[in-house]
Amino acid sequence: MRLYYYGYLLSILLGSNFGETIKGKIGEVYIRKIDYSNSFTIEFSKEQLSPHQPARVHAHKIYTSDDADNEDPVFVVIRQERDVVSWELPYLSENGQLYNFASRSTCPYENDSLVVIVSTPSVQGVKIEVHVGQQTFYKVPLNSAIRTHAAPTAPRYFRFDFPQGVDNVLLEVTSPNDTCASLSLFKSCSIHQLVEFSTHRDSYRQTITRNGGMMINRKMFVKGYFYIGFVVFSDDQQCLDDFIQPDLNGSIILDSVRVKNLTLSFRDISHVRSSVIVMATCGFFLILALLGTIAWAIYSRCCKEKELHVNEENNTDDLLQPKEEELNGDAGDSTATAGPSNIQNETVISPGKHILDHSLPIGQKSVMQKLSDKIKNGEKLYLSDLMWYDSKELTDPKSFYSWILVAIIIYNGIPVIYMVIVYQLNIHKTGDMDWCYYNFYCSHPLMFLSDFNHVASNIGYGFLGLIFIFIVKQRHNNFLSGPLRYHYLGVPQQFDLFYTMGWALFAECICSSCYHVCPNRFNFQIDTCFMYVIAVMCGIKLYQKRHPCGAMDAKNAFFFLAILNVISWLGELLGNYLITWIVFSLLYLCVNIFCCVHVYYSGCWKFRKPTKTLFREISANNWCIKYKDRFTYTTIIFGLNFILLVFGLVVRPDDFASHLLAILIANLFVCTVVYLVVKSTVEGNRQCCCCNCLFCCRLKPVILLVISVCFWVPAVYFFGLNSSAWEETPAVSRTFNKHCKLLDFFDYHDLWHLLSSFGLFFYFWFLLIIDDDLKETLRSKIQVIL
Repeated sequence: MRLYYYGYLLSILLGSNFGETIKGKIGEVYIRKIDYSNSFTIEFSKEQLSPHQPARVHAHKIYTSDDADNEDPVFVVIRQERDVVSWELPYLSENGQLYNFASRSTCPYENDSLVVIVSTPSVQGVKIEVHVGQQTFYKVPLNSAIRTHAAPTAPRYFRFDFPQGVDNVLLEVTSPNDTCASLSLFKSCSIHQLVEFSTHRDSYRQTITRNGGMMINRKMFVKGYFYIGFVVFSDDQQCLDDFIQPDLNGSIILDSVRVKNLTLSFRDISHVRSSVIVMATCGFFLILALLGTIAWAIYSRCCKEKELHVNEENNTDDLLQPKEEELNGDAGDSTATAGPSNIQNETVISPGKHILDHSLPIGQKSVMQKLSDKIKNGEKLYLSDLMWYDSKELTDPKSFYSWILVAIIIYNGIPVIYMVIVYQLNIHKTGDMDWCYYNFYCSHPLMFLSDFNHVASNIGYGFLGLIFIFIVKQRHNNFLSGPLRYHYLGVPQQFDLFYTMGWALFAECICSSCYHVCPNRFNFQIDTCFMYVIAVMCGIKLYQKRHPCGAMDAKNAFFFLAILNVISWLGELLGNYLITWIVFSLLYLCVNIFCCVHVYYSGCWKFRKPTKTLFREISANNWCIKYKDRFTYTTIIFGLNFILLVFGLVVRPDDFASHLLAILIANLFVCTVVYLVVKSTVEGNRQCCCCNCLFCCRLKPVILLVISVCFWVPAVYFFGLNSSAWEETPAVSRTFNKHCKLLDFFDYHDLWHLLSSFGLFFYFWFLLIIDDDLKETLRSKIQVIL
């Protein structure tokens, strides 16, 4: 029987018309009863048709009581000289639902007639209603909006012509309801009959609910015009993740359902030149680097002159060489008094030459023993109590933080770059715009990149990372060529972590740019992983300030980061399950307790049998708190983490990776505040450096921190104004799309990139000089904070 239907339809297409033929009139409704021997043909002359208003054919199969059980189809054929469109009634949608009506628009070819043929193989006859009208809006004007509607059986299409001098336009589509639909761009009109088939390669397509759109360049359509098609799906399966397939209506749908109202508009954005904006952005950072270099040179020259003046009055470098017996002395014999001339009395422990019983170095064992005695007696701890390496060992980059990070950047960067390029090329090859989660209202294409502005806004990370590396290098050189006493006074100058922080900021530029080439749920937030690196390195550096020999080394730090990334990956993969959050919360609580106890005991608490050891220590002290100040700020840190733990367990955010990053940043912020508060209040931290300049010693770090916070506050605000949501479906993500906010080129997330890069840069600089006021202070007078 099916072969008979196909043969019957073929005879119609070949022109074997039989039955009634009438001269049609636009706007008139025709109702006929037809059967297998009596088709119905309507002919429209060229004079009745307009090239600016395409004809729209609507066919409706009418069911009566006599033919309610008639399942024979009705074939509707629209024949033009250059195109043929056909469908059958009842119309079968993608999900298997049947409709007894459907409509199509024809291509408005010039000097072309139109023939509508309606036929059926039914013996008993079928009643059909045909109406041919004209589409009021066809060519969409620039900077103007038109309103239309579409349905599963009634797709719509329009045409846009690039005006003279306009090369880039923004297509924007909005809808008041969440009905799932498809927006498609075609190169030729004859393809409009395939608008339902979303796999066609000669188009650009995206699923939409309330919002949709994209930026279009004239080069994408060499003819200077293109067609916009809308198809409403029979269900929302292609737009929702948690979609539940509804039961199909067994009967044929007789009335219009799932009608989607749409507003379509085009806006000229030719004035926005991506290359010009990028050049301006690079120029801004180059000027910033030049001004910063000049300011740094003036500042260094000023301080150097004052420092030389002080050196002339206190030329004691010949007394600063430690004696042989002092190099082999114990760590706790510090009897130094204030003043540079007495620094030879400051205890300096040489690195352990042997490992005793596979345990600690000899110098470290002595220091740890006396440190443990001090903690048991409740004595104050000073920087000299936590040093078992000499100055050369501390300043020598033996930990290889930066080398490991550079290797990770290269090893991880190559496959990442390859992956995102493949994603991007796949978009241009298939035309499927659902691959990447762009902010389509502000997604400027350039060359093969579909979202160039989000790549360009990451320039700040790269520029400022390299500038910071230059600043650290200059400071490192000045330290090595400076007075010898600075090797034995003040907080030890350890530069390897600072180099690592600069390279991590540069790596953020690369990884964030790669991620934004094609952001989606498959590339696992590769930029967030390097944000973890930055946060952890800053935290280690803050701890290393007062624990120069006891901070986490490179291999342990990167092993911790590896575990952190595994947890983040598992959280993204299994974050919907409550058991995942329970296990993470328990692990988080244990780590939090361990870190607080470790900080309280300055690293002397034994991890073996931790509960028994801790209980014994507390009992021996009659349950008294020896270090009330340290207990206070460790309690604050623990309370903050407990609040974050409860928040995560109750709310269970969809973006687990960002939640983990928020935990790291919150801890870093609190530890920084604690460090500043304690530093400004404890005895021995109020001295100024050799420059005798309050601005250079105390005010400058505060200014840098204030500037960093001033950048971070709006950055976090803009980060919260999501322009896309990769954890949702592409259609739902487009409901968050927002227009460009800066120079018609950068959106909210671009502003996050720009502002956060400055916030990180000034925070790094703050960490670099925070203890410059202690350059002339004996280490036996510098109290331990964290």
